[in-house]
Amino acid sequence: MDSHGSVPPMRAPAPVPGTGAPTSRPAGPDTVTGCRPAVEIPNLSGQEIQQAVARAAFAARLGAAREQHAIRTLEQLRASYPGWHIERRRDDAGREWWVAVLLAAITPEMHEAGVVGTVQKQDGGTLADSLAWQSSLLRNMPSPAAESGGTR
Repeated sequence: MDSHGSVPPMRAPAPVPGTGAPTSRPAGPDTVTGCRPAVEIPNLSGQEIQQAVARAAFAARLGAAREQHAIRTLEQLRASYPGWHIERRRDDAGREWWVAVLLAAITPEMHEAGVVGTVQKQDGGTLADSLAWQSSLLRNMPSPAAESGGTR
């Protein structure tokens, strides 16, 4: 409202930069709130809006399916490799890593044979392959009883 109590007339939408197309909101401050819009919103047809919503819904379903698959893979890895603490982590850049930490202490013999305390991979399948290799190394380690000549 102006100083006389009347509402000023609404302005026509400003064009979207680079397109010449008008936006659905004015580029300047809103005539009611006095606030500028956070983003310019282009005028879209009903069909374009429906397509955008459909794409967003598909992306959400795909993301949920991927997350469910990752959870199942994580459960399978934990069941298959109980001697390891296995989890998914994100680094500072937002990349996901699948990490397994050996729960047993590594002896010099284990280290020499190639056993590592931590395995970090970009996906569950690659981590599973690495853990299978690490498990084969651990299985091939001589037992402490066999090295000392057995028990009496």
